[in-house]
Amino acid sequence: MDDKKRKIQNLIEKYKIHISKSKLKDEIYKWDLLDEYRGRPNTDAIDFYEEIKEIDFSNLIYKMGKAVLLHIAKERPEELRSIFKYLYDESKNLTERINYFDQETLKVYKSLGETLKHQQDERSIAAYLTYQYPEKYTFYKYTFFKNYCKLVGLKPASKNKRYSQYLHELDMIVNDYISKDDDLIKLIDELLPNFKSKSNYKLIAQDILFQMLEKENDEDRNYWIFQGNPKVYDFKKGLRDSLITNWTVSAHKDKIREGDKVILWIGGKNSGCYALAEVTSNPKLLKENRSDKLWKKEDKSTTKVDIKITHNLIGSPISKNDIKQIKELSKLNVGNQGTNFKATKEEYDAIVNLIENDKNVESNNMNHSLNTILYGPPGTGKTYNTVLRAAEIVEERTIDSYDEALEIFNDKLHSQIEFVTFHQNYSYEDFIQGLRPDTKNDKDLTFEKKDGVFKKLADNARMNLEESKKSESEIEKIKQFEEALEILKEKIIESDELNEPVKINNTAYFTAVEEDAFRYSADNWTLGERGFNGFRMKYSDLIRFYEEGITERKQIKTLENISGLAKQHATYFVKAFELVKELMPKSVKTVGPIKKKNYVIIIDEINRANISRVFGELITLIEPDKRSHGKIPMKAKLPSGDEFSVPSNLYIIGTMNTADKSIALLDIALRRRFEFVPMYPKYKIKDTEIYDVDILRRINEEIIRTKGHDFQIGHSYFMGENKDIIQRMNNKVIPLLLEYYMNDADEVIRILENAGLSVNKAEWPIQLSDTND
Repeated sequence: MDDKKRKIQNLIEKYKIHISKSKLKDEIYKWDLLDEYRGRPNTDAIDFYEEIKEIDFSNLIYKMGKAVLLHIAKERPEELRSIFKYLYDESKNLTERINYFDQETLKVYKSLGETLKHQQDERSIAAYLTYQYPEKYTFYKYTFFKNYCKLVGLKPASKNKRYSQYLHELDMIVNDYISKDDDLIKLIDELLPNFKSKSNYKLIAQDILFQMLEKENDEDRNYWIFQGNPKVYDFKKGLRDSLITNWTVSAHKDKIREGDKVILWIGGKNSGCYALAEVTSNPKLLKENRSDKLWKKEDKSTTKVDIKITHNLIGSPISKNDIKQIKELSKLNVGNQGTNFKATKEEYDAIVNLIENDKNVESNNMNHSLNTILYGPPGTGKTYNTVLRAAEIVEERTIDSYDEALEIFNDKLHSQIEFVTFHQNYSYEDFIQGLRPDTKNDKDLTFEKKDGVFKKLADNARMNLEESKKSESEIEKIKQFEEALEILKEKIIESDELNEPVKINNTAYFTAVEEDAFRYSADNWTLGERGFNGFRMKYSDLIRFYEEGITERKQIKTLENISGLAKQHATYFVKAFELVKELMPKSVKTVGPIKKKNYVIIIDEINRANISRVFGELITLIEPDKRSHGKIPMKAKLPSGDEFSVPSNLYIIGTMNTADKSIALLDIALRRRFEFVPMYPKYKIKDTEIYDVDILRRINEEIIRTKGHDFQIGHSYFMGENKDIIQRMNNKVIPLLLEYYMNDADEVIRILENAGLSVNKAEWPIQLSDTND
């Protein structure tokens, strides 16, 4: 038996043992879905949008993929119907159909004004084909197929050809193994007595790969103790400030590899486990950055591995005394001379269990600083990485899949996440608060106070923090009051149609319902000589009254976190407050305790605006210890009179293009309050292809020599679907080089030729000649 056959047979034997115990309880849903949705979507359905909408794809495709499909089906149902018919045309080559579906759905999606990925990849297409023809196709996920290829020594095909290759391998497994394995078939028949397609073994084949390769990877993983000496490096500060990204390897260099799990042990007086991590690279030669001030002695080590902190225990380390109490950790190899020791899965899992039972332990997202700026040359993935970082922060867990992160980002955008781009004219009024023309006033020009994007998100974050500390009964009462607000809104809208305003008292009345406030006025009220559209009564002020149990006007004067107008017009606000209370329902559906959430604002191109002007007094308030729940909480009074503080669950992520402005030129106040994460060109990325790496490297070497590191060309210019180097260089890279070198054609040509490229010197702008490969 050759090696490939032996490995496949071994997977099947392990699978039989596994499902005889698990009874397929975690995977049986796939068989159930196939039985329910076989033959769908029906391309002859009268309403194709409703047809797509009714189908449950569960986790077989990305949620974002289903959302995109529904969006296209709703806006362009007939175009989508036609694309599906082409996909289901068995007279055509499968790879051709996959390419067509991918490209045509992307065209339609972009024609709707969308700019993000359409998520109609081979995984999604495989699900559509499997539902339609369950005997011929089956489900697919590249990560599992990649693991299979690695196991049997097979090179994966290129994009949109992998599914065909995968099906070919499954056919081989079905014909040579599954169909001949009577014990396996009998076991499946017992577990799935109602499965309609008894002869469909493709689904069994994919389940073997999906389930067993995940376990195979786990079995191949090594576990280690990485030990640090606090006299050599300030590991505690490194963990506290999220600065530890690699570790010295002095032993087991040939065995430590990417994917291994690590217990980080810090020695010294207060020795203990201060973090868990995952190895993200194989051992490599890497000298520590000498600008890292945490080194207490010279770093003479050269072999290191990259690591990612998964559980940061800096606030609650597991001490040596704690370890002694745990049976599984009694032989943990710590406290000896050296940096790297073997550990076991049982020891690692025992520490994970300790962490999960300790609510004080900070894990995953707590590695992210409250204020971070990702900086580097253009095209190095700064904006790309803000999506991943923001998703991890709001989900409070590590996220490895960018597609999953993008789905979370889009789902939370404008609720827990905001994205803004700074520019030269961006102002405090845009970001925090300012006066804006009242566009709803059809008489004369008036101005009203408007909160900016940062203040709105900060208010939501603060409200969540406050509500997370309330009991279930308190939350229920607030919910009753909010429902009463909705009832009053409806009454005001109805009264407007009847031209019978809802009165606040004998003179004042409501005039309109807005997103965050009531409008109110009186017949004899004017603002100078101009027409007047009324004042704004914020819902948040009325809710605040209810939370504080306000019963009379004079109590309002002492309240914090309410608008200045609420204090000036306390009489009208109290009357309106009493109106709302009268409308409160006796009970509402219990909503349960409110969970504390994290919020993120992403500021793209943060260095393009006048930072001092945009942030104003917030430059102090954003410091962690000055936040709402910091050691020295501080508040500022905005020009409107509103009091404002920055909540401790609001994260700020900025991006900075170093080719546009050096960090050295940034406001010192900004530099002191943000942590800076460098992002420079990469020449190798796991599971991602970078084209023409040698050319990119040579170009950057010349740029570093003549202009410095901050003007390099980012790796993203050499990635993506376009592999044509001439088109890529002519349309993107050369214009950037000309900008860097102020249209000095001779210098740009020299750099290009030094990288081994042929230049057509007769053209302007500079172009590569067609002789380049």
